[in-house]
Amino acid sequence: MDLADVTIELIVDAEIDLPARTNLIVYRLVQELLNNAIKHAEANDIQLSLSLQNDQLTLLYTDDGKGFD
Repeated sequence: MDLADVTIELIVDAEIDLPARTNLIVYRLVQELLNNAIKHAEANDIQLSLSLQNDQLTLLYTDDGKGFD
């Protein structure tokens, strides 16, 4: 699969200011999610949503890749 064939939609509620360590953790988590979706699940459409409410960071992730039993 060519990366050019993948559509990624990113929704961020507002500007989110996090500590540097938390930024790195979120970055690595998203990096791994995207890598697995493309490499193993062969996903074509990926949606990511990031929001911060009441000091709680929420990351929602979905893709159309193949799953496993």
